[in-house]
Amino acid sequence: MSLDAIVVNGEGSIHTVDSRPRARQLLGLSRFAKELGVPSFLVNSSLFNLDDQAFEALNSFSKILVRESRSKEYLEKNGINCEIAPDLSMVDLSFRPEACGERTTKLATDSVFPSYSREIKAFADKHSFVFESMQRKPTWLEKRRKKIKKSLGVFPATRLYKPTSDFHSFLKRIGEAQLVVTGRFHTVTLCLLTSTPFIAVESNTPKISALVGDCLGDDERVVSLERLKNLSAGDLERLSRFSEAEHASINEFLYAGTNSANSFFSRMFGF
Repeated sequence: MSLDAIVVNGEGSIHTVDSRPRARQLLGLSRFAKELGVPSFLVNSSLFNLDDQAFEALNSFSKILVRESRSKEYLEKNGINCEIAPDLSMVDLSFRPEACGERTTKLATDSVFPSYSREIKAFADKHSFVFESMQRKPTWLEKRRKKIKKSLGVFPATRLYKPTSDFHSFLKRIGEAQLVVTGRFHTVTLCLLTSTPFIAVESNTPKISALVGDCLGDDERVVSLERLKNLSAGDLERLSRFSEAEHASINEFLYAGTNSANSFFSRMFGF
């Protein structure tokens, strides 16, 4: 096998390692790279609830790029050097508000937790939001094909990535919304990218509140399920608009973040 480097797109997969074998597998790629004598890079990651074995694996990466400040603080507290830039879904600034259509809808999306998704859908039904899932459910045939491939030992790393949803169509729907309610980290990133007001319910780690705090300076727009259910018409009206300060913070965050990401990857490619 001939490799120049191994790049791991961690996203939100590396946390609570005791109960998540996939997180261990991703971290193990740093040692595999060392055995091959090539550099390894963990990028675009949020990291929480790790153990000594995980920190040892992290130390084997040549460079690490996290996507919010709480992960950076967590790693540095445990002796791991890293850099920070926003999630990579936010670094293409071609889809800014001027590219969006007229804001005419209210949109709600699901959560990684099925119980949260049900509550968000109930909220959407009550307040006349359009509800949709960020992840399309696979058909019976797709499930069957995946099961067969797994039994034959065809693992994800041996296949080319094929998207199962239309990203640009979803991004357009977010950009045309007056307000979005979501339990998904990437729905929040796309709301910030398109300057779409949002209300978020925290995910399986503190990554959403960390991102919102980094960008807006506070996490007022991140609420509990109980708080979501009790939002008044006045609350919804207020949260349906970004203040001038919020708009300024978003613009500064996106442009500074894009520069940070570009700088990291330029140095990574020259490693």
